[in-house]
Amino acid sequence: EVQLSNHDLSTAASHALDFDRLVCLNEFEKVARDETGQVKPIVIVTVNGGPDENPRFPKTLVARIKKFKKYHLNALFILTHAPGQSTYNIVERRMAPLSHDLAGLILTHDYFGSHLTKSGVTTNIDLEKLNFRKAGQILAERWNKSVIGGFSCVAEYINSPVTSEDECRQVDTKIVMDELLRKICAKEEAEEGHEFRVRASDEYYQDNARAPREKFDEQLKYDIDEYWCAIHVLQTQYTLQIIRSNSVECCGEWRSNYVEIFPHRFLPSPVPFECTPYSIRMAEKDYQKGQFYGSLFQRIQFHGIVIQHTQVKRKKKHFYL
Repeated sequence: EVQLSNHDLSTAASHALDFDRLVCLNEFEKVARDETGQVKPIVIVTVNGGPDENPRFPKTLVARIKKFKKYHLNALFILTHAPGQSTYNIVERRMAPLSHDLAGLILTHDYFGSHLTKSGVTTNIDLEKLNFRKAGQILAERWNKSVIGGFSCVAEYINSPVTSEDECRQVDTKIVMDELLRKICAKEEAEEGHEFRVRASDEYYQDNARAPREKFDEQLKYDIDEYWCAIHVLQTQYTLQIIRSNSVECCGEWRSNYVEIFPHRFLPSPVPFECTPYSIRMAEKDYQKGQFYGSLFQRIQFHGIVIQHTQVKRKKKHFYL
């Protein structure tokens, strides 16, 4: 999707709407839906780990729980790569072909007339949206002709929401203030060292910012059922797993044989094991010789070993306390 970043925020809620739109596209019908027309019971989503979609953030959890319940899923996995491993992200690797297809393409910013002053300040937000919509439609038209890995690319421009008068004033004020601060602080920034330079505009904001008001009777931001999450959710730094329970009263009938393959419901953790003369056990250190992580199905079989090791560790902690 092509959107205007100045007026369209990328949030967990916006990504949830994108998913709703995706599963309704005819091009994704075979991939996203089963023979009955329902969204397939197991959904795996890989993300880049940004603050608007990171698996460990509560906003992401709330949005994904709603999707899990809405489509009656059996399992929903939100996965991100560890730092330094983003090159293995399939979505990130698709950005290069898209950038390649834009080579030589010139997008004008004033198709319907200029919305900028000589200093680059926006004077007409509605005209800015019209100009960007035209550019976005040209981008979508170009990308719709792309083929990546044998699959056609589907691109669509999403219109920006209607901007209220208050939002217009806020945007205008922010743009003007940023421009003024940029001019005032440019000389000071140029005089300071490059490596140890602190933006003078940031210093100005810090020196002149008002102290935050104390908030009383502040309500919780997110309506999360902790009891429901304790049964259905496993949230770690790089993964979010939402799995239905075995209770028919809670989640209805299983739509797949997922529980037959993963009897413990959640995916097993990638912990190191070692072979001893007597048995297989969890390794104390992940860098010692002879340790191995095993395949996915091996880790499922070693679930009892992990539980036993965890219980022993817990007893030792209680003993020391």
